Amino acid sequence: MPPEAVVDRFELWCRLGWMRPLEARFVAFLVELDGQGDWRVPLAAGLVSHALAQGHVCLDIEALVQDPKRWLVLPPEDDSRYLDETFDEDELNRARRSLDQDLRAMDTQAWLTALRQSRLVSDGEGSTPLVLEGRRLYLRRNWAAGREVYEELSVRGQPLDPALPASALKALFDELFPESNETDGPDWQKIACAVALRHGFSIITGGPGTGKTWTMVKLLGLLQAVNRAGGAERPLRVLLAAPTGKAAARMTESVRNNWQALPERFQHAAWRPEEARTLHRLLGSRPDSRHFRHQRHNPVQADVVIVDEASMIDLQMMQALVRGISPRTRLVLLGDKDQLASVEPGAVFGDLCRGADQVAFDIGLVEWLEAVSGERIQSQGGAAGGSLGNQTVMLRQARRFNADIAALAEAVNAGQADLAIELLGSRAPVLARLQPAATDDAELRQLLIDDGHACYLQTISQAFPTDAASAPDQLEAWAREALNAFSRFQVLTGTRSGAWGLDEINRRIRHWLAEAGLVDASGTWFHGRPVMITRNDYRTGLMNGDVGLCLRWPQADGSSMLRVVFQKADGHLHHYATTRIVDCQTAWAMTVHKSQGSEFDHTVLVLPDRHNRVLARELVYTGLTRARERFSLVAPETSVLELAIRERTERTSTLPTRD
Repeated sequence: MPPEAVVDRFELWCRLGWMRPLEARFVAFLVELDGQGDWRVPLAAGLVSHALAQGHVCLDIEALVQDPKRWLVLPPEDDSRYLDETFDEDELNRARRSLDQDLRAMDTQAWLTALRQSRLVSDGEGSTPLVLEGRRLYLRRNWAAGREVYEELSVRGQPLDPALPASALKALFDELFPESNETDGPDWQKIACAVALRHGFSIITGGPGTGKTWTMVKLLGLLQAVNRAGGAERPLRVLLAAPTGKAAARMTESVRNNWQALPERFQHAAWRPEEARTLHRLLGSRPDSRHFRHQRHNPVQADVVIVDEASMIDLQMMQALVRGISPRTRLVLLGDKDQLASVEPGAVFGDLCRGADQVAFDIGLVEWLEAVSGERIQSQGGAAGGSLGNQTVMLRQARRFNADIAALAEAVNAGQADLAIELLGSRAPVLARLQPAATDDAELRQLLIDDGHACYLQTISQAFPTDAASAPDQLEAWAREALNAFSRFQVLTGTRSGAWGLDEINRRIRHWLAEAGLVDASGTWFHGRPVMITRNDYRTGLMNGDVGLCLRWPQADGSSMLRVVFQKADGHLHHYATTRIVDCQTAWAMTVHKSQGSEFDHTVLVLPDRHNRVLARELVYTGLTRARERFSLVAPETSVLELAIRERTERTSTLPTRD
């Protein structure tokens, strides 16, 4: 096949909607660079670029040949929706057959040989656009990013001298972690703090309720106490960050709520960090640019940086993070390794936590940990966890999490679909499962409206102060109560489109609320509309993921004006004219991805009636662990739920192979 034929194929697949125009342009560019080369090279390059849209950092040639549809999702599900006057069913079928023939004809060794012999490919040397490492093919930018992240974190993870003898450290640990009968075995929160004290880079992972943020607060007190005892004249400068504004706000709230629970000697006001910020704000994002103000030549000025919800960080952002903070800055990542990976390519946190359920400390670290913490640790040795085994701690005991929800989360995480379905049907009222035949189902309406969103709208109406115009404090209290009421219940969807996707569920809720007279939804903006910000806006200070309410705000002259109210990380309310809210969407329902970093008293997860590639155990697990007190699952088809729980999301990446 001549290389030009590969260009034609990609242009066809692009017109059919199977791929982005970017792939077709990239393939044409490579053919122009090397028009006499083997046709397998531009084909592989275009497929690597396409794989990025599926979340993969690279393309495993052998795995691709063995199961191409699994890794490429080609043709896409429901590709007939792209049919128009340009393409009829016959042409679509011919394109499907052509793609199938191309992929079936692929031979792993022939493909690898062609790549190794191409002047467009190298093993990392030079500046070729493609890099082949073993059987994995990368775009150079992603290969370099993965390599830089892993090497940077490995160097940062080298042991540090705490500057205090073990006996003095043990006294601090004993004060921070008094004896408790709550758990059998080691106190992993205590061990996590010791590991983070010992290393310039560390990871603390654990499921909901295992105390990641409480461990973080104790770590903050410990680091400051060790710093003072070591003779430092000033407190450590600690910066807190998270991938989204919502996660940052929750992180700030957790520190504020838990700070006073520390032993008194650790509560110094100067030790408490300022409010958390988004990673973009931490690193100094530049409008319309992927680059940040803080890089190696101008790093963030901090002694300690702690990042929560680290599972949401993609490869490029992790690269920016390690570039943007000084090598002397202690870095701690917090997160749940079993949650959904980032929206953008890569599964960095999951890769870093690979093997975290096995204790993989080397003997020297075990002896030091036992000396300073008094905890007895059974370790399988450093080989079990790769080169980051010494820096990774998994919290194992759920201390403040509903037992029924925890049992369901454990079943889902283990891929035990039958047990999960049994729990959903036997643990009412905490757990519930609805199997509606259609989106206009009466039981579904009862769940989403009467038991759900009607409650916050009733709060808005009942709590409204009669003399609001002359009592601003009462008005603020009313708005705060409305926001709190809305945050108690949330509908999550697994997909955006389709009868059971985000858009249709939001439309259905709006219809039901208007039908019940609870909202006047005749325009875009209306009293009671919940909105989620979808893009960081540094003019207003609103961040991607922030949720607010549109409220009719009384004026002194007796009139009213629609204002959109948000509660910021510092707890203060901020009001905005509707004209200032540009990138947003109605938020009666949100995707599971957008819910990360949030918790709700009652969470409803809506799955579609047909299997979709995004439906996997991580999505179900992430959705259900947003629930504090009640979890309801809406699943029209049992088979879709079973398949989702049994399937894991798989992403090819650089990090697991670098040891």
